[in-house]
Amino acid sequence: MTHPQQPGNWGGYPGQPQGYPQGPGYPGHGYPRGGPPKKSRTGLWAGLAAGVVVLVVLAITGFVAPGFFLGKDSGTGQAGPETPPPAPPSESTSDTPTTAPSRPSSGASAESLEKAVALTRQFVDKLNANDTKGAGAMKCPDSGTILEGLIVLSIEPPTSLTVGSATSGARRIQVQVSGTTMGKQTSGTVTVQDSPGAPQCIRMLTIR
Repeated sequence: MTHPQQPGNWGGYPGQPQGYPQGPGYPGHGYPRGGPPKKSRTGLWAGLAAGVVVLVVLAITGFVAPGFFLGKDSGTGQAGPETPPPAPPSESTSDTPTTAPSRPSSGASAESLEKAVALTRQFVDKLNANDTKGAGAMKCPDSGTILEGLIVLSIEPPTSLTVGSATSGARRIQVQVSGTTMGKQTSGTVTVQDSPGAPQCIRMLTIR
């Protein structure tokens, strides 16, 4: 036996229409028209942008100032190598005396100069006496016949020469002479060789 269905009631309670009330703003399942509201992502993007900015600032600061990430009081950073102070000059403790470089002799001694002047007086006396042979005998052993040739060319009676001052050089002493020869006023030098360990001798005669 079947019961007749009541109009407007589809299996619900009597007097209650089927389904939920539907009206403006609640179509279908109760959401506003157009479906459920979309979630806003504006806050998410703002947070990501702020984080990127902070990372960029930290990276730039760390590149420009590497010590920025190390605190002043933190002992974790490694100090760079310090330049050691220059070492004081060491003093030599050697007992070996320092040998000074040898220097050339400044000249003949006063005694050698006196001897050269005395030898030149003997030489000039022989020239004044026209003793060419005796004057030539006072030459240095290794000078050959140079002195005799100079005497012949420079001296001719009457001769009157006097001896002046002496100046020293490298194993040579120059003695000044002046006077007359061949009737003419003249002057010149007599070179005396002064070698260590050897007697002085007449090396050269120069008459101008």
